[in-house]
Amino acid sequence: MVKVTLPGLASAGIRMPVTTPFSFTTAASLGLLLVSFMGCSNDDKPASVHALEHHVLVYLVADNTLNSQAEDNLQAITRGYLASSKQAELYVYKDNKAGAPSLYHFTAEGLPELVCQFDETDSTDPAQIQRVCKTAFARDGRQNPVNTLILWSHGTNWVPGSYQNLTLKSFGDDDGKYIDIAPLAASLEQMEVQTVMFDACLMGSAEVAAEFAGVVRYLVASPTEILAAGFPYEQVIPILCQSQPDLKQVIDAYHAFYDMQSGRYRSGILALYDLQEMQVLAASYGALFRAAYGNELPDSQPLLLYDRFTTPLFFDLDEAAQLCKTKIAEKDPATAEILYNAFHEVEGKVLLYCKHTDAFIYQSLSGASGMSVYWPTSSTQSLFEEFYRSFNWYQWMQTK
Repeated sequence: MVKVTLPGLASAGIRMPVTTPFSFTTAASLGLLLVSFMGCSNDDKPASVHALEHHVLVYLVADNTLNSQAEDNLQAITRGYLASSKQAELYVYKDNKAGAPSLYHFTAEGLPELVCQFDETDSTDPAQIQRVCKTAFARDGRQNPVNTLILWSHGTNWVPGSYQNLTLKSFGDDDGKYIDIAPLAASLEQMEVQTVMFDACLMGSAEVAAEFAGVVRYLVASPTEILAAGFPYEQVIPILCQSQPDLKQVIDAYHAFYDMQSGRYRSGILALYDLQEMQVLAASYGALFRAAYGNELPDSQPLLLYDRFTTPLFFDLDEAAQLCKTKIAEKDPATAEILYNAFHEVEGKVLLYCKHTDAFIYQSLSGASGMSVYWPTSSTQSLFEEFYRSFNWYQWMQTK
């Protein structure tokens, strides 16, 4: 699935109105674009860095159907930073349908200046992701750097583009170009990123989290689709632009924004994961799954699913574990309890926080843990067999 745009979204009030005359498109006429050149190097630096320890980079891949939503979000980001305490350096990388890909830095006054423009390039290319991150996250004398990266675009979790004729794979859409989740995670190695936040659909999964484990410490993502409005940046940016932001407050703001909508627009779930124990979580889940089904395919599936594919793939992790527990308990209740309790203990260390509306587009979210997992069936196993086995999550599940 992709980031969902529902008919009548703007009129339903999900889009926040622009309340300031400033815009990125008029910044040049205001004289705020201080540096402009093509083919930026890794040594490029903003003209007016106020060297704070925390750097935030919003990486917008919007050369696609989300182009107009990106512009709305840019305005909300600007308003949010103007209203913030400005205890973090804020960068925005923008690649949309208008102009060349550009990296902006926000000044101490709260307005964006252009760091550089790039030659037209694929913003889902690992080399470009690294190039932008190296500029935004350069130490520049920082002793204890804290870096937060928001990845903004379409998303399909870890699914390859061939599935059900999807035009995406994993993350992004730069005029038809995409990136799988493993190389995306690998592109952030050595970048000193503490937190990755996905403003993209379906990225809140065990598989995605396991790929980022060892690369970043925290992940903020949604196991469902995200409505086209995306994050409520006017509220989120002031929270993030602290020296040590409280990520739970980001989730609270996201929930508050979507929970005040009505009808199908009252749809949202966001979760915070600590990735330090992902390998242990995978091993404990694998022990449950093997004890329940061995080498056989499951004979039933969890009820709480997060995607809207014709053939569902992504189910709630905790409910999947409970289904395994029930299956084991048919023959050995004591073992079922031991294995599930071991899983549940480490699950609590990974799933730090989650808030959700009652439903997502009328699909109940009652009991949602906030993390999805692939549940194999006869209709999907052969399609994903080799591809899925390459993921950390699958390999760690085999640990005994």
